[in-house]
Order: sequence, then C-alpha cells, then structure tokens
Amino acid sequence: MNILLKYLSFVDEYLLLFLIINFCVGFFSDIVLNFLSRQEFMLSGVKALKPYFMKHSVLSAALYAGITVVVTLVFMMLVMFTLQIEYSNFNLISFSFVAGFIADILIEKLKIFGNDLDEYYSKVGGGVWGGLAIMFSVINTVVVMHFFQLQTRKVNQQGEKLATHKTTQKQKEFDYK
Repeated sequence: MNILLKYLSFVDEYLLLFLIINFCVGFFSDIVLNFLSRQEFMLSGVKALKPYFMKHSVLSAALYAGITVVVTLVFMMLVMFTLQIEYSNFNLISFSFVAGFIADILIEKLKIFGNDLDEYYSKVGGGVWGGLAIMFSVINTVVVMHFFQLQTRKVNQQGEKLATHKTTQKQKEFDYK
C-alpha cells in the first residue's frame, strides 16, 4: 500500500495525460474493431470477436477496452516505478508489449470477459495480439503527446519572448527615470 501511495504522489500531469490519451485510443480502436468484426472480408481472428460485440453495446464494449488499456498501463507503470525504470518513450513502448501480453493471457485464463471471447482466443491465442494492441495504443499516444508537447513548447516560447520583451521595455523605462 505504501508503494501505491508513493506512486500516486509521483503521478503528474504528463502521466495523467498519457493515461487519458491511451484510454481514448483503446476506446476508439474497439469501436473500429466492433465494426470490422461484422465485415465479411475480415480475417477470421477479427470476425471471431463478433459474439463478444453482439452481447455488448458499442459504447460499453469500447468503455471496457479503454479501461482495460488504462488498468494494464497503470500496472505496467507501477512495475516500472518500483524497479526505477525511466519512463522514456522506448521503455514505455517496449514494456507496453510485455504488459499487454500478460494482460491478454490473464483475460483469457481468468475469463475476465466471460466466455464471449472463447472463439477469438481459440483462433488467435492469448498474448501476442493483446501485447500488440497495448503497444499500438502507447505508440499512438506517444505521437500525440509529442505533437502536444511541440505545440505547448511553441506557445511557451512565444509567451517567454513576450515576457522578456515586456521586461526589457520596463527596464528601459526605469533606466530613463
């Protein structure tokens, strides 16, 4: 419990934004998978998700997917924090595959979503696709956050230039008095 409190005190806006964007990627990716699972031209592994999607509304299934992504990443980041592994993009992407792999096996073996995914797991197995799904989410999040940071840095630099300019003007006015 003490480690968890230490971890939560460490969470900053960057990590919170990281989790929110990952939730959104998982949410919207699940909506796309839901649609694709109903298409005749799809691979059998994707079509095997149809029984699961037929038992859940589009929004509830997407919500479960987003929550699954966030829970997996929180556990992953807790392990990284405990082992004092830096949250670099490379480490986040690498560890996300391993975390997703493990989470997918747990989902299969513990039947977290019931028997609705049995056909899917019998066709594709547990692990690899879960690892790739979480890694896909993290890669997309890293790209979005990189763009977000570039925009934030650009705005901050413009603000700093304005602040420097105003300070310089005030100094000139003071110097003349």
